[in-house]
Amino acid sequence: MATLTVGIGKQFGTITAAVAAAREGDTIAVQAGTYLNEAAVARVAVSLVAVGGRVTLQGTAVMAGKALLTMAAGGTVDGFTFQGARNADGTAAGLRLEGGALTVRNSLFAGNQTGLLAAASATATLNVQTSEFAGNGAGDGFGHNLAVGAIKAFTLTDSFVHDAAGGQEVRSRAQATTIMNSRIVDGAAASGFAVDLPAGGVVALRGNTIQKGANATGAAAIRFGGEPLQAGSALVVAGNTVLSDKPGLVLLLNASAVAATLSGNQFFGLAGLATGPVAASGNVLLGARPAVPGAPVVASGIAPPIDRGRAGAVVASGTVLLVGADAAYRTLAQALAAARDGDTIRVAAGTYVNEAAVIDRRVVIEGVGGLARFVSIAPPANGAATFVTRADVTFRNVELFGAGSPGGAVAAIRAEAGVLTVVNATIHDNQAGIVAAGASVGVFDTELARNGTADGRGLNLEVGPGGSLVARNVWVHDGAGGPEIRSRAENTVLEGVRVSQLEGGGGAALELPDGGRVSVEGSALEKGAGSQPTPIVMVGGGTVRAGSTVTLVGTTLVSDLAEMPTRFVASSAASVGLTVTNGVFVGGAEGSVQVTGGTAVNATVATDVQVSTAAPWGLQAAPAPGPVAAARAVRPAEFGVLRLQVSGDAYRGLPQFSLLVDGVAVGGTLTAGASRAAGQSQVFTVAGQFAAGAHAVSVRFLNDLQGVGPGEDRTLYVDGMAFNGEESGASATLRSNGSVVLTTGPVVRQTTITVALSEEAWRGDARAFIAIDGRVLGGVQVVSAAHGAGATQRMSFLVDLAPGPHLATVTMLNPDPQGERRLYVDWIEVAGQRMAGALAPVQGTAVYGITVPPPPAANGALFVSAGLPELLVPVG
Repeated sequence: MATLTVGIGKQFGTITAAVAAAREGDTIAVQAGTYLNEAAVARVAVSLVAVGGRVTLQGTAVMAGKALLTMAAGGTVDGFTFQGARNADGTAAGLRLEGGALTVRNSLFAGNQTGLLAAASATATLNVQTSEFAGNGAGDGFGHNLAVGAIKAFTLTDSFVHDAAGGQEVRSRAQATTIMNSRIVDGAAASGFAVDLPAGGVVALRGNTIQKGANATGAAAIRFGGEPLQAGSALVVAGNTVLSDKPGLVLLLNASAVAATLSGNQFFGLAGLATGPVAASGNVLLGARPAVPGAPVVASGIAPPIDRGRAGAVVASGTVLLVGADAAYRTLAQALAAARDGDTIRVAAGTYVNEAAVIDRRVVIEGVGGLARFVSIAPPANGAATFVTRADVTFRNVELFGAGSPGGAVAAIRAEAGVLTVVNATIHDNQAGIVAAGASVGVFDTELARNGTADGRGLNLEVGPGGSLVARNVWVHDGAGGPEIRSRAENTVLEGVRVSQLEGGGGAALELPDGGRVSVEGSALEKGAGSQPTPIVMVGGGTVRAGSTVTLVGTTLVSDLAEMPTRFVASSAASVGLTVTNGVFVGGAEGSVQVTGGTAVNATVATDVQVSTAAPWGLQAAPAPGPVAAARAVRPAEFGVLRLQVSGDAYRGLPQFSLLVDGVAVGGTLTAGASRAAGQSQVFTVAGQFAAGAHAVSVRFLNDLQGVGPGEDRTLYVDGMAFNGEESGASATLRSNGSVVLTTGPVVRQTTITVALSEEAWRGDARAFIAIDGRVLGGVQVVSAAHGAGATQRMSFLVDLAPGPHLATVTMLNPDPQGERRLYVDWIEVAGQRMAGALAPVQGTAVYGITVPPPPAANGALFVSAGLPELLVPVG
């Protein structure tokens, strides 16, 4: 029996690879951190153990399989978090048992379509100890927190099961079910039964706390029967505390002919003990509602929403509260005062001024119909941030800007406890963007721009000790001073992150003073020409954690510093394991160094690569352009992502190739490190600005070599291609030097329209509609910039518009009879080109002719990054 290791610099890079190689009785020691989109299947009994902290298996896409981890022959799982598992059928589980004896300890299941699923197996057993199940379910009553099929025995002890999303908290069809010393709680969730036993079995529920919420859909806390019962079925419910916040529920719905034993239970808020046959003794009706402990069993990690796309609503477990001019609540503050844990607050698109709040309950705050814009024009009363969060809080579809105070470092969001999740947001022009002190942070599909203070006290993104940081598809740029991102977190994961410094005098793109377990993959980090002469990635300088590892994979690092050499990646801490694999290094004056204090593997030196500055997040309320901003080129096209899946047959060296997009080489000479014979592939990503229309992608094999014996043939394979998430079905085999040309789908071009407004207020601010060709953009706009003070307020939108003339209209919605309240259109900008001169004040509707320029004919700012070889799977 061997011990296999998984993690950065370990034997295996993924759990999937390790369990495929494991033998009966092996132990798989998994380094703490986040492992994305695993679909591991352990065919033999093995023990999976987290080492150095929690291991998170996180699903970020719809999977083809059934679970993030499947244990087909039992074993042990200890110290794991499973979250985000979903498939098209709504049946995906975080963990799935298919046979054997499985023990699960100290594990968390959150936000999966089903948390843990034990499939029917007459000899299988499941033993769950000191674990937590939170918010699992598909929302359709099919998925559950914990679902056990027809197995031999199921035991749940010392655990916390709560807030199932539409299904049951616990459902078991096992021959024997034992649930002891556990909490099973609905909270605000609309779940069914706390314990559902449709097939009966020999069941004992002892010493548990069971609570049914006001939104519960079942008629009882416990159901026994409803399907044909197993032979010898019996139910004992003894020594439990059971309460209901929904009128009319009973403790037990006995749908069988077997008399259940109810003894020594205490209950509150129930309409009665049971329906159906029972033998009851010593049960006590409580005079006051007992407290239900809410403390987690397992310290949670990053828990992103179930759906992180830009369309649709976050699935929530509680009540939905509406905020807007015509809604039940006019301000976010009013909704927060009424909200409870698990609620969602949906904020109508528009501008909300000085809504600073301290949020101490678990809520989702979500803009609908466009971005909800939270503007700070006065220092917040809390002195720290527009929003201070002290619980698990999600912001989605929001814009935050203007947070500050004289001499301060006021943040847009300051997270002080729990998990902060930010999705599809633009956070800009605050004294600090996101600051976490003792909390974990997940940032997805978001822009952080121009936040910070010149002295570096405030940054775009800063996470302190005691939390984790996960960022994916995030653009961070042009901080006022100091590093763009500083993380002192124990675990830091950056994927598809762009950092650029075209303005301002920022420092490092990424600063890691305390080391930690850090993974940066498929990202691009650029140091601007006017930035400080620090390394682009800087490790050390703080209290470095023991066992720290920093790994950059398939990441492009660009230096625009022309006057002095650049240290691209540098560590001042000898104890940190620093590795840069498949890195692309661009720019830097003579004498620049790729890696200091670590190792570079398979490095590529490239030229003329820029980090894309395309922003797909909607509103861009930038300050008036100064000399640097005015000199920026107009974005030539939309940001796109081309993913090529490549493998090779090595013979006296690995296959090498080049990529050309529309005839232009991108990324220099590339090496295919994935072994076709081993079933591997490697994803090469081309990202940047693509001109509108379809594109020709050429893969050119450069170093063919053939021998005379069997297998002596260097070969290059294109295993698949996807463009902006759409698979092309393309594949090719190159056995000799030459090219294959593949064609992508088209880029859909959008045009940025920016309208700058100001006002003369009178008994309230001016309100306006902005429309293009009669289509209103972003709902009602509340204008607060004082025209007399020279202030202006910018509203920017990405709009699908054909090249040529269009009509822009600005309608003042609340003119007063005396004409005291005035609305001014200061200027309109189309694709970066501003209309000349100031425009007239608006009374009623003003109409302006605008012209959308034709799409560019060329691509721009394309860069290449490469992932590590992995098992061959379809691209996309």
